[in-house]
Amino acid sequence: MNSRDTAASRRQLLKWLAASPLLAFPGLAGLAAQTSPRVPQARPDPMIWAPGDLQDLITTPADAINVFDFEPVARKNVPPAHFGYMASGIDDEVTLRANREGFLKFQLRPRRLVDVSKVDMSTNILGVRYDTPIVVAPIGGHRAYHSGGEEAVARNGGRNQETLFRLQRTDTRNCSACHDRGNLEATYRTRPMYEGVDLSGLSNIQSSALTWETIKRIRDTTRMKVVIKGILAHEDAELAVKAGVDGIVVSNHGARSEDSGRSTIDALPEIVERVGGRMPILIDSGFRRGTDIAKALCMGATAVCVGRPYIWGLGAFGQPGVERVLDLLRTELFATMQQVGAPSIKHLVPAMVRRA
Repeated sequence: MNSRDTAASRRQLLKWLAASPLLAFPGLAGLAAQTSPRVPQARPDPMIWAPGDLQDLITTPADAINVFDFEPVARKNVPPAHFGYMASGIDDEVTLRANREGFLKFQLRPRRLVDVSKVDMSTNILGVRYDTPIVVAPIGGHRAYHSGGEEAVARNGGRNQETLFRLQRTDTRNCSACHDRGNLEATYRTRPMYEGVDLSGLSNIQSSALTWETIKRIRDTTRMKVVIKGILAHEDAELAVKAGVDGIVVSNHGARSEDSGRSTIDALPEIVERVGGRMPILIDSGFRRGTDIAKALCMGATAVCVGRPYIWGLGAFGQPGVERVLDLLRTELFATMQQVGAPSIKHLVPAMVRRA
């Protein structure tokens, strides 16, 4: 029997074993996977980014080793429908996963023998100096995750949200006790962001008829800074510059608005190139690590907005949880800047990152 026949016979044997109880023997399943044809597996649940043992949950914010430690605690504390609303993307949630997996396409290039005994993480955003380039992304309905709501965080078109819909079915509470869903006006009346706002006759809070002319009218109407969130193509970045806006956020809204499969970190380079330094560029969607933040800053982002992680912290422990999440991200960014040899934000340059 030649080597080709031997290999074929071995594969046939392993296929047979794969269907037998013998696979309970440790290691045999892995051996079969290495030698037999790959079988498509179900996509992993978003919770794959959480700690592996969901029974061993942290009990205080200080116990957290990274931001992922907060997610399963929030999952335990927060009502299923509320957690599902926060955790879900849309449709197949391809973009939700792409936002995380996109960072694996880029590698940092550490430099040595640079004095990083002092690291300055401060940066200027729209004329204001901040201690770090880490921004708390705007998220509505904080009280759905903790009674402290927005205050706890501040002290420091239709969507097919399948994960939300599945978890809603397991929520046995009578939601009408807290939510009046009779009409859109009633739905938004109790939300803090609409306090004092006349919602009479409200029928829709979204518009598919907005154009760049709308943005220009807004720009001409107010002296406030105008920042557009949701830019994913260099063409739109160029139009934003022409419309006179003050800044943009490269964002797919945490994969909650479209399921294109493209991560924001993938979209960033072409946008940075087209903007050419004419306005600050912020970015969000999928940022969980200091290395993620450093990669975006090296590639030209002015700052990074973080959303779900601080909601995990809020849902897990309230204000102390939010503070710990932000502290962990700052600590990781500080350490990453030391590793790549960047004593300040301005030293995070494109040469420090490459596409894998």
